[in-house]
Amino acid sequence: MKKRTVLLCTMAALTLCMSLSACGNLSDTAPAPTEKLEATPTPQPTPTPAPTPSPYIEPELSSAGAVLFDGKQLPSGSYLQDDVRYVKLSEAVEAIGSQLIHEDKSEVFEFDWRLGHVTLSASSDAVNYLGADAVMEAPAIHCSAQNDLYVPVESFCQAVQIGFFYDDEFDTIYCTPASGNWVLPEGYDVPILRYHIIDWPPSPEANMFVHPENFEKQLQYLNDNGYTTIFFEDLWNIENIEKPVIITFDDGYADNFTYMYPILEKYNCKATIFVITSTLQSEPHMHMSADQAKQLSETGLVSIQSHAVNHEPTLSNKSREDQQIELQDSKLFITRLTGKEPMVLSYPCGDANDDTLELTKEFYRFGLKTFYPDYYTYNTGDDPTLIYRYFVQQNTSLDTIADWLSYHNEGALNYKGE
Repeated sequence: MKKRTVLLCTMAALTLCMSLSACGNLSDTAPAPTEKLEATPTPQPTPTPAPTPSPYIEPELSSAGAVLFDGKQLPSGSYLQDDVRYVKLSEAVEAIGSQLIHEDKSEVFEFDWRLGHVTLSASSDAVNYLGADAVMEAPAIHCSAQNDLYVPVESFCQAVQIGFFYDDEFDTIYCTPASGNWVLPEGYDVPILRYHIIDWPPSPEANMFVHPENFEKQLQYLNDNGYTTIFFEDLWNIENIEKPVIITFDDGYADNFTYMYPILEKYNCKATIFVITSTLQSEPHMHMSADQAKQLSETGLVSIQSHAVNHEPTLSNKSREDQQIELQDSKLFITRLTGKEPMVLSYPCGDANDDTLELTKEFYRFGLKTFYPDYYTYNTGDDPTLIYRYFVQQNTSLDTIADWLSYHNEGALNYKGE
């Protein structure tokens, strides 16, 4: 009986479970819950990758000869393309004492020069200086790897008023600011003193000697009274120089190196020495050696200029052809020696005829005589090939020099005598 009861209970439980399961299946017919839908994203364009820059290719330039700017040799020398000689602009600008200005990715290059500003661009043949445009023989070439330009050296020099001298024998270019085609302001008085020898005791030609102590007193007088000693190379800026004076020495005697220069250095004064180039090439005796002249030129206080190749016979006693050789050969020798093209000639013994004056204008810019028969102060409006000087001798007093320095001409003078 008990077993039957247990069996009935079990069967009842199974029946109940089956009923509940059937009820659960009814829920399958109910709608499924709504699923949350996400917004479809807007398709974005695929970015185009930036092109890989091609490596900069240097222009095909052939290495050529040496180049000097104002006596300083450019490290890279010159380059040749299509028979045009180029130099690196940055090196040339640094050699003349300026600084190249250039912004990244800009085609424009600039620098300050003398009284103005220079502007030029890559791939352009134009140079703007002092507000005027000049055209070079070929466009500047961009050296972008170094933020630099290659410029045609000859026409670039002409555009910025720098002298250009090509020595074909040694394939060397000399670029000299002083010998360029710069404008000389007119109407300014510049007294010029002429010396020979600073030494003692004097020779029979005593008028050529000045005692070292007297020379020192004369330089001290100039300093104490506000005078500025200048070169002919400085005349481009004469408008901005108060009380200028030019000190000159003829012949290039040995004492100019041993006695004169130390006094010059002590007072930080400038002097121009006119050398006889044949004496520089001979055994030194009374005159300086070539090496001494070169050393003086490198000091910055001495300008080496021409007194012709030979002192005797004087230029007017020679044929025009021989005079031309004298002026050409002297210029070439000094240029090679100092790295700077001379632009002033002192006529030996002050002697010059019409041929001499014409040739001087061809090969130099200024020509100096000896002394005027009366007082004479060079005025920048005078004939530049007939410039006279005051002759300082051993008995010349400071009062006399003071009178010379304060004298002003009544207009420009021209006198062809000694």
